[in-house]
Amino acid sequence: MVNQRPHFELLAVPCLSTVLFRYTGSDRGLDLDALNKQIRLDGLVQGRAVVGETVVDGHVALKFTLLNPCLSLTDFEQLLTEIDTLGSEIVKQTSL
Repeated sequence: MVNQRPHFELLAVPCLSTVLFRYTGSDRGLDLDALNKQIRLDGLVQGRAVVGETVVDGHVALKFTLLNPCLSLTDFEQLLTEIDTLGSEIVKQTSL
């Protein structure tokens, strides 16, 4: 699902219930590590998305841990959409 979206790159094959990925946006000149750190922080502070952060192969990654049995694929899609929106807004506001 993550790789089917043009602005994301799956950084590791999901294992158990953890999905590691990062927002890539459409501008390949971005500092993706700084951008993904800002997405995580802004999403948390604004109450729009709560995701973890880790490092995979030297790259900052966002992390979903899916343990709630009440979640559906629609919930995951909505969260990706919100992260996509956050990423777009940050790119428009800054020069990362």
